[in-house]
Amino acid sequence: MGHSCGDNGCDGFLLMKQQQSCVVLAGGKSSRMGVDKALMPFKDKASLSAYVTDKLSNIFKEVYISTKTNKFNNAELNQSIKFIADESNESSPMIALASILHHFNEPVFIQPVDMPFLKPESIKDMSKLKDDFEIVIACEAEIDHVLCGYFSPSVADKAKKLAKDGKHKIKELLKICDVVRVELSGDDEGINLNNPDDLKKALRYE
Repeated sequence: MGHSCGDNGCDGFLLMKQQQSCVVLAGGKSSRMGVDKALMPFKDKASLSAYVTDKLSNIFKEVYISTKTNKFNNAELNQSIKFIADESNESSPMIALASILHHFNEPVFIQPVDMPFLKPESIKDMSKLKDDFEIVIACEAEIDHVLCGYFSPSVADKAKKLAKDGKHKIKELLKICDVVRVELSGDDEGINLNNPDDLKKALRYE
């Protein structure tokens, strides 16, 4: 089930910061990058994790990192950052999502650590729809950023069942949930840092 929305006006970010939490996904293998993306230096920060969580801390009341291991001793994260353990033994986005959502009782914003240029205005546009749909995801052109957006806790059991049935791609979850897609506004917002070439290009932005 899909819906779309156009540009929305902007309310203040203060209400978002008072009420909402977000989770940064940082448990991936980073095999194409050759180093752990979450820990590599980025721009003026000691790590990509610090860059992303610092930006999100200006928007959200609570910022979490989902990770399989405690690897952030030298990442220079803000002391307010909390952690959610990804306890699955396999690299499954579906299991990781279900595990995250069990920690919350309201829609939570989720963002991959390797998507550093998402604009606050786009997050706000997604926030306006979070109570009306099970999933609100970012998109651009024909591309869905399936793990960037708001997810309702009610989705956790559906994700868990899909994983049990051997379906681990988030697009399978989108097929059975009430989903709305929000178009990103900037050319570089949806950039993913998947390999060294992506990193070189990204360092020229902003």
